[in-house]
Amino acid sequence: MTPRPGPAARRLLAAATAVVLVLALSGCVRMGLELELAPDDVARPNLVLGVEDQVLENTGQSAEDFIDTLVRGNDPADTAVRVEDWAADGYTGERYVYGEVNISQVGTATSLPVNVVREGDEYVVSGTLDLTADGLGLGGGASLDDIDVVVDIAFPGPVTESNGTIDGNTVRWDPPLGGQYEIHARGSAVVPAEPSPTPETGTAAPGGATTSGVPDWLVLLIGAGGLVILLLLAIVVWQALRVRRNDDGAHPGGPAPYPQQPPYSPYPYPPQGYAQPGPPPPGQAHPQQNVTPPRPNRPPSIPPQG
Repeated sequence: MTPRPGPAARRLLAAATAVVLVLALSGCVRMGLELELAPDDVARPNLVLGVEDQVLENTGQSAEDFIDTLVRGNDPADTAVRVEDWAADGYTGERYVYGEVNISQVGTATSLPVNVVREGDEYVVSGTLDLTADGLGLGGGASLDDIDVVVDIAFPGPVTESNGTIDGNTVRWDPPLGGQYEIHARGSAVVPAEPSPTPETGTAAPGGATTSGVPDWLVLLIGAGGLVILLLLAIVVWQALRVRRNDDGAHPGGPAPYPQQPPYSPYPYPPQGYAQPGPPPPGQAHPQQNVTPPRPNRPPSIPPQG
């Protein structure tokens, strides 16, 4: 057996039906249920009452004043946490926010037969709305053609199944009036995790940057700087080698001494008993300058042994 609504819920329902009844006699009225489901088994129900903008223009009243004069002593704002201005789809009115309730108390808080249960990581919403004239509290004084009823339920994650219109994580029902209407929906009760970035996907990087996130101009600058450093190192090494060669070939006190052994001597050492040639006197040519080299086919002579 469905539990009967408490005093606060009955008062809210009476106020809503009173607004619908009176405003329906003057023009179009929207009555909306907004339900936001949170991951921790918490629901945030709101009630929306709106008047068609054309009606407000014809009467010259604001939506707030128009609703206040019609709800009389059954103001839905009395049990609401706060009241907000609301406008959508050519209607202007008020949204009554009723705070947070457990999902098991949604029907009591909204005075509507809406049931929300949790099955694992999913919420399951079900209910049967009485959209007849008697169910809406219209009696015989208004036409259902002047009433617009909308139900919006938002899930924490994607909606997997519903007989309403699915838009992302939200389901909307805009049911026809005049009979019983069943709603049902199933959606994720957890917020989907954010996908981690995967830079190693092999996809092309945006213009002006490499796949590692470094701009192309910085890569070129680093490459040019490396070439300049290598060139400077090469110049330093070349200068060091040049200075070393100059130091090794220099002899203090004049030119290098005259070689003690002619380059064409067949012996690795000078003959024993013979004086070593010395440098020629000043102004006189070295005696080896006038020596005629031996014929290449003549065998070398063996120097006499002393």
